[in-house]
Amino acid sequence: GDLGVMALFGYGQAADPAAALNWYAQAFAAGLPQMAHAAGTVAEYYLRPPNPLEGRQWYERGAAAGDALCMFELARMHGEGRGVATAESWYTRGSEAGNGESAYQLSVLRLKAQDEAGAVRWLQRGAELKNPNACFALSERHRLGRGVPADAQAEKTYLLCAASAGHGEASYRMAKSLPPARSVPWLERAIRARHAEAINAHAELLLQGEGVPRNPALAAERFKTAAEMGSLAAYVNYARLVEPRDASEAQRWYRAAAERGYAPAQRIYGEILLRQPLGVYRSDGINYLRKAAEGMDVQAAFAL
Repeated sequence: GDLGVMALFGYGQAADPAAALNWYAQAFAAGLPQMAHAAGTVAEYYLRPPNPLEGRQWYERGAAAGDALCMFELARMHGEGRGVATAESWYTRGSEAGNGESAYQLSVLRLKAQDEAGAVRWLQRGAELKNPNACFALSERHRLGRGVPADAQAEKTYLLCAASAGHGEASYRMAKSLPPARSVPWLERAIRARHAEAINAHAELLLQGEGVPRNPALAAERFKTAAEMGSLAAYVNYARLVEPRDASEAQRWYRAAAERGYAPAQRIYGEILLRQPLGVYRSDGINYLRKAAEGMDVQAAFAL
């Protein structure tokens, strides 16, 4: 297996997917059923050209040897092109073999079939297997009382399960439930899952030096990264940092967030327009303030 990894990613040699596949095949033949999943992944995604048929054949070998990941992959492939009934069968086998994502996918299929009870049942199985998606879905259901009793304690329990397993949104919510100095480990988990709002929140801590050493330069980088990933709060935070040295660049970020419907940015950009000489943008500025007020921005409502 290690030789396969070295060949696939070019450690100490030129990357060679075909050689990696050969090493994985030898490992499988030597009695390591999990190597079938590695071989199938190489065939499906890394060979040039990719060979999904050979990938499926490796997954079938692994599934026959009892490998749960191979069962999941077969269900995925069947779900993409061979009909839901076959996919459900493979997901069921994968779940029974201990693959939590298979259980979660079964809940998705049951939900599409409008089988609420079946969806909950498979979510519970996925949560037993510590699947982050299943745990988070159950947390949301207990928060909303959807298909299960509304239960704040169960909501928190499943949220912790999801966050501990690396779920980005769950990790971010855990962080937001704690004081800044204690939130950093959960924010870092969410950041590893590429959660834009977590990156923005961590940058705010870097800027203030709360729970982490103060580092305005790194904060600026993080704000920009979070903004590029879609955090509208980060648009405003980045704009505020660059405004003293580049007002036009800051205005570009404010306007971009305002046009995407972010109320604080609408207020700030509206105020910028109202400050322009001769009142040439007065009408536009008032329109942005109105939009911000409609978005429950209290300062904008007061300004109007």
